Amino acid sequence: MTEIVHPRFLEGKRLYLRPSHVDDAERYYRWLNDREVTRWLLRQTPITLAAEESWLKRTCEQDPREDFHFAITLAEGDCHIGAVGLHRVNWIDRTASAGWLIGEKDEWKKGYGSEAVVLMLRYAFTGLGLRKVTSATLAPNVGSNRIHEKCGYQKIGTRRQHFFRDGALHDEFLWELFAEEFARVEHQALVHAIHPPFAEHDDGCAL
Repeated sequence: MTEIVHPRFLEGKRLYLRPSHVDDAERYYRWLNDREVTRWLLRQTPITLAAEESWLKRTCEQDPREDFHFAITLAEGDCHIGAVGLHRVNWIDRTASAGWLIGEKDEWKKGYGSEAVVLMLRYAFTGLGLRKVTSATLAPNVGSNRIHEKCGYQKIGTRRQHFFRDGALHDEFLWELFAEEFARVEHQALVHAIHPPFAEHDDGCAL
């Protein structure tokens, strides 16, 4: 079988974003069945490899103008460590929702989630011309909440006791970010991602 050479669609300092591929299914299957990885994500049920392969196939074949799904890949060694995406893109309102996941636990607390999110948001606002990106997190997901704050997101609301995790109910935070808000903090957010001033758990966003 010919080895696939993946394009480096969006390049950062330490990583790049490329389109997800059906061949990525085994890694997603492993990550999405790891309760530690999915602790603060919406999905809490097991998934089969066949189901993940089917989902990726549909995702790769559907209209790319409505959903952009990227594999987060380290520049050194081309190691696929997670995913980031823009979803439900509305070209009339110029809005989208965002979500991300660092699946390789050895790569947590290194700022890779922050760097990938900055690349995605830069593409959303300057590449696609969107004006607003929304998101949501569970309140205890401190690392993801900090990524939102560093990237300029504003917390616009709270769904109280909205999700059940670890035997308890948790609030959900709602976030939104306008292009001009991101432009004001983009450089500093990228600097903090590459040289994090403190270790943070940036494994995933709730979407």
